[in-house]
Amino acid sequence: MARPEVTGTTLKVQAVEDLRAQYPLSLHIARLPRSTFYDHRNRLARADRHAELKDAIGQAFADAKGAYGHRRVLAVLLRRGWRVSKKTVLKLMRTMGTANSSRRRSRRTGSGGPRSTPKPPTSRGITALGVSHGRQL
Repeated sequence: MARPEVTGTTLKVQAVEDLRAQYPLSLHIARLPRSTFYDHRNRLARADRHAELKDAIGQAFADAKGAYGHRRVLAVLLRRGWRVSKKTVLKLMRTMGTANSSRRRSRRTGSGGPRSTPKPPTSRGITALGVSHGRQL
């Protein structure tokens, strides 16, 4: 059974749950609201609904030798018959730690040569009063 993402509250709930059998701990001492404690305790007991999908994501990621990001992994899953959204795949890949950190290099579309900087307005015949057209204003 896979556990949800571990947060500070989840760790507190686990600690209180483990120590409650040995010591009479109060939720007040742990600074946990009662509703939060029972909500997190029930979440920890619940089975992971994305367990099979996580396995499929891990398999697709491993087949690509870690080179695929969430978009390509989603395409692989859709080809294999999974019905899942892009955001779900992205979220699960982040929690699993399999998100590809390197981005593809974008293609350069320019000439790549040095750029010429425009001349200042005064050298182009532009004054504060308007365009001089070669004569004094």
